[in-house]
Amino acid sequence: MENEVNILLLGGAKRVSFATKLAIHGYRIGVAVNLFSWELEKVVPVACIAEVIEGPRWSDSDILEKLHQVVTERKINIIIPFVDPSIAVAVRYRDKYGDVFVPAGDIKGVEEMFDKAVAARRFEELGLPVPATFHAGDEPRFPLIAKPVCGSASQGIRIIRNAAELEALENPAQYLIQDYVADAEEYTVDCYVNRYGEIITTVPRRRLAVVGGEVTRTITVADREAIELAVDVLKKFDFKGAVTVQCLRDPQSGRMLLMEVNPRFGGGIVCSIHAGANFPEFLFADFAGVKVPPCVDWRPGTEITRYMNEVVFYNGELQG
Repeated sequence: MENEVNILLLGGAKRVSFATKLAIHGYRIGVAVNLFSWELEKVVPVACIAEVIEGPRWSDSDILEKLHQVVTERKINIIIPFVDPSIAVAVRYRDKYGDVFVPAGDIKGVEEMFDKAVAARRFEELGLPVPATFHAGDEPRFPLIAKPVCGSASQGIRIIRNAAELEALENPAQYLIQDYVADAEEYTVDCYVNRYGEIITTVPRRRLAVVGGEVTRTITVADREAIELAVDVLKKFDFKGAVTVQCLRDPQSGRMLLMEVNPRFGGGIVCSIHAGANFPEFLFADFAGVKVPPCVDWRPGTEITRYMNEVVFYNGELQG
């Protein structure tokens, strides 16, 4: 591996803890890590550890060309997407220019996972356990849950408890509508698949508290069913790099059900790192083309809880 690695985060605004862990791991292995983050504005928390680059939205028609300019000028080696729309941008950039490492699979799988309705259909086709999907003309079984097909961070989700609320739903084709599992235990499984298709780790976490779609308290658990479901998902798709498998346990049947898959690092992955699954190591080794042994000895019962902190700016300039 080179003695210096330049990493560009896409939408890493709040990922200060994870970015810090990347820099620390680099230091431990003798690699200087220079961090950059592509954001819509400079006043974001990650500015305290990375150079923030103001760029357009992921839907910009010239996004790949503008990204290429940044990659070239900053001599970027690794691009890490952190928000759902940026994953496809990173993969398309890699496929077009091929001059950076992007820990993600092919564009087809990324785009399937970004559209919740398409993803649910693929899960059903592959025989993965999911809540039943409601389609127009079906006899509804209330309550239902409606999720915007291209939504993220739990925004726009609605619980539908009767026929009147279902009829009042505007543009139902823009939602994935499924059976609502009340009082379910929510899990995220943090996974890493190297460039050779080998599963390096699968670490389940209970989501104990979530604010605005962002986990604020989570604990690692040795849940065999969650691990088996995640492994089944990984084997049926061509995912690479970091993958978060979100699932829940139905308290009535006890079944573990698949909710969605995000082919990127999850916001709560620092909990799994503290538990002993060294995702920065997996990333750096994968970048260098070096195989590491599977990580199975992470610690269940590792819990994190988050608190508010601040990064100070004055007239747009970072202070202290």
